[in-house]
Amino acid sequence: MADRAENHRQLLNSLEEAAVLLDRDGIVYHSNSMFRSLIGNQKPESRSLKELLPAIPEQWLHTSLESDEVSAFVFHSPVVGCSLLASVLPGDQYRILMIWKKEEELPSMVQLQNLIPFGILLLDTNGNILKCNPAGRKLLDLSSSGFTNLNRVWSQSRDRANRRRPQEHAPWSRALEQGKSIHVGPVSLAQSVLDIHCIPIQSESGQVLVVLQDMHREHRNQNRLRNALEINRSINSLLMDLLRVPGPEETIHRALRGALELIEADDCLMITEEDSGSRIAFVEGTLKDLVGQVNSVDPWEFDPALRKEGALLIRNMDALPQLVPGIKPGEYRGCLAASVLYEKNRRGLVLILRKASRFKSRERRILQLLVPALSAAIFKFRYEARLNLMATTDPLTGLFNRRRFFAVLESAVRDKTPPAILQMDLDLFKQINDSLGHQAGDRVLEVLAAELKSMETDGVTAARTGGEEFMILMRNEFASRYREISEELRKSVEQLEIEWDPEPIQFTLSIGATRYIPGEKLADFYARADKLLYQAKESGRNQSCFESVSIPGR
Repeated sequence: MADRAENHRQLLNSLEEAAVLLDRDGIVYHSNSMFRSLIGNQKPESRSLKELLPAIPEQWLHTSLESDEVSAFVFHSPVVGCSLLASVLPGDQYRILMIWKKEEELPSMVQLQNLIPFGILLLDTNGNILKCNPAGRKLLDLSSSGFTNLNRVWSQSRDRANRRRPQEHAPWSRALEQGKSIHVGPVSLAQSVLDIHCIPIQSESGQVLVVLQDMHREHRNQNRLRNALEINRSINSLLMDLLRVPGPEETIHRALRGALELIEADDCLMITEEDSGSRIAFVEGTLKDLVGQVNSVDPWEFDPALRKEGALLIRNMDALPQLVPGIKPGEYRGCLAASVLYEKNRRGLVLILRKASRFKSRERRILQLLVPALSAAIFKFRYEARLNLMATTDPLTGLFNRRRFFAVLESAVRDKTPPAILQMDLDLFKQINDSLGHQAGDRVLEVLAAELKSMETDGVTAARTGGEEFMILMRNEFASRYREISEELRKSVEQLEIEWDPEPIQFTLSIGATRYIPGEKLADFYARADKLLYQAKESGRNQSCFESVSIPGR
């Protein structure tokens, strides 16, 4: 649990938004610098969030901390001097609360009026129309009726039994009362047949967003909103899956599988930008043998259209084999692409391929909606990969740390072929530190690590397991050559020379080397190597000490 809390702390410190780590009672466990700056550089740890931001609605905060779902709410904070959008992300023991300053409550309806084929209205608690786009005014005939209150429009209409509708039955009133989205339809309202969606906005002002869709046949869009909501629901479900998926690589695979399922295609590839060209990093579908393939062609230079973030249709299918070498010309008839930015100027390109038919504009729009999910997947992948790197590697040398090495060793002793280990120690390392300084000592460690790293392959793993202590694990065919490899390493290190003032640094290794006896305890295996290292030290250093090991059945 302590490791998990520490991971949360590292996550908060990497965010650009103000964030705090809370327990279920709303007590701050950790905060990042952005949050401390937001509240006036106070020290928030061990204090109640309600104490730090008194204007935060207690009921909303309590409900969000108790919920196992992502939640969000808006409130005005005199401490900060503006409205804030708070989002609570659930965890096993702690909750992460992220805060954004909220300059505008909703985007301008003027910006949306030519883009949205259905009516949008913003209502207050009394049904007064605060904002309305032209499509909404037309559907409700507001220009000629002069109504500015939707409750009046509702009460003037009649149900299927030709009875006037009670105001308390209005879906926007029920949405505000119940605190959840309400959908009704088709409903006859103001000479129109409408599909009505009411979404309450959690804020101190108590507002509700009403979306109206014309269900008349001549408009030919009666299913458009329903389909969009279904797609959004699927995308939200995918985003929630991405939060729960364990492991950084599985996050990307789940995102690509989600794209394939929503768009109904055959293959999905993620191409990442490299220093010279590109590389196929992930594949879902039938082209998994292409993973890792490097291409000198830069997709973003090859087709300038790909430089724009978002989704587009690739119409020149003859160029596809140049983007993805290994694909046969004419093998696919349709290709969708989405260019996604991540980590400053680095880019990722998602290609979705279909063999049977070309893609249509509707499917491009679906991919456009998926771009945030794909971006989230890449961010989570890279963040978790960095966390994993921090948790499993030594920061100075870049080698595995002790914890990670022993996890690999525990797996290796179950191999069919018994592994071998070299346990080594830098000779007289303290003298180097004392006489030349710790910078010289660090440089020696880095040079030795580079030498060990050059030996790494599928069957050889190196680690820094202590201050000047290193270990090498050898598996499969390398295990039988552990004596030869140990001596080669010792002699190679003996020849190393590091330029330093006033004179070059040379150093040596003492090594204890042995092989695993099937059935013995891991602690006994390690103890034998440790004992051999001690013998090498006691025998004059710069030596390899071996132990004859009888491998049963060999």
